[in-house]
Amino acid sequence: MYEAAIPFNAVTYPSFQSMIEAIGQYGVGMKGPTFHEVRVTNFKKEIGSHKRFDERSYGGNGGENGCSIMSDGWTDRKKRTLVNFLVNCSKGTMFMQSIDASSMIKTGEKMFELLDKWVEQVGEENVIQVITDNHSSYVMAGLLNMMRQFTRQRELLRPAKTRFATTFITLLRLHEQKNNLRKMFTSTDWSDSKWAKEQKGKTIANIVLMPSFWNTIVFCLKVSGPLVRVLRLVDGEKKDPMGYIYEAMNRAKDAIVRSFNGNEEKYKEIFNIIDKRWEIQLHRPLHAAGYFLNPEFFYDKPKIEHDADIMSDLYKCILRLTRDPAKQEKVVAEVSLFTNAQGLFGNELAIRTRKTRAPGRMEDEDSHGGAQDDFVFDDDNLTWGDVARAARAEEARFDTRARARASSSIIPPTRGIASSSRTLPSYSLIDEDEDGDMVDSADEEDGEGYKCGDGNDDDDDFVDLEEE
Repeated sequence: MYEAAIPFNAVTYPSFQSMIEAIGQYGVGMKGPTFHEVRVTNFKKEIGSHKRFDERSYGGNGGENGCSIMSDGWTDRKKRTLVNFLVNCSKGTMFMQSIDASSMIKTGEKMFELLDKWVEQVGEENVIQVITDNHSSYVMAGLLNMMRQFTRQRELLRPAKTRFATTFITLLRLHEQKNNLRKMFTSTDWSDSKWAKEQKGKTIANIVLMPSFWNTIVFCLKVSGPLVRVLRLVDGEKKDPMGYIYEAMNRAKDAIVRSFNGNEEKYKEIFNIIDKRWEIQLHRPLHAAGYFLNPEFFYDKPKIEHDADIMSDLYKCILRLTRDPAKQEKVVAEVSLFTNAQGLFGNELAIRTRKTRAPGRMEDEDSHGGAQDDFVFDDDNLTWGDVARAARAEEARFDTRARARASSSIIPPTRGIASSSRTLPSYSLIDEDEDGDMVDSADEEDGEGYKCGDGNDDDDDFVDLEEE
């Protein structure tokens, strides 16, 4: 022991006494293990035994009481930052791994990533708690808990399914919690905390208490609120956006003007940015044609027919869609019937449904239990859907994101319908009510995570936002 510099506390291990007894029982002439056996063969056996013991201890039959994941960070003589991970259960504490974190930024996010790895390996069902040291990267939760006390458990960040929606909702949440956040940074809880004494904490407190910060948020909300609805329309699937983009952009710009009380100096630069993007991405002949042929707007706004730009784009579309002069003339004749509300366009049903049916979507009634479920004859059970299937005329349905979210069951593949053997997992977001309880957002929110109806939203929601 002295010659090999074996630590003195080795004699306290139960295995030390077992070793002495085993040597005594063997008697004289016992041959010790070779260097290779100690370093390789026996060492691998011990590692395997150790792993099996670990698995029995924190999982399976031996893990009824669960276990604790422990991490401990320290710095060695070479100034390396090391983090040890251990698992503690009723059978003892087991060392799992030690990592060199010198090259890592020891943040809360990174430490969570490392701890989460071990929770997954041990099994979430077996982990009772996670025990860490008091490094600043671990105690970030304390600051979040303080914030939640003042915001009544309301989170500032509510992830949506698109980046622009998440950014907008976060700004809106900040504005809603303005008074609560100010109270937090002027409370004794904050002043007594260690963050109030750090430079970063002082900087953030000054920003939150600064009127210009909140005025900037109000400005962003007034500008981005109407625009987010346009983006939702473009990215959504409740209705085809082609015939609504023109009107949506006009309404958005009108809402921005009203939110600034017509003060052009405040929104002039914003409009320049909007117009530039509009010309590059959305101002296309097809959008103009869709706007013109949308009965919801055309018959309420006769000036559309006299708009030179819209009419020019409409004829560009006609020329692109067909090069046959005879077909072009036929399309123009149909356009004339549409503008004068003649023929089918003057039908009582067509007039009644101008604002309730999206243009060009009659064929989609089959996906909502409409036309395909209608009876061919009043005294027979034969439906138009049966006729389509019998005639092999049924079109394949392609589930879009919205339809996939709306359905919780898997439609079995039928002839004429493309299907995949791989079932993708379905994810959904949930919203919070005013009391902080989690509720299903399917009834009150769209697929993007923020409230938006079918195009009838009031764009004046942000007009009443006031600056300081």
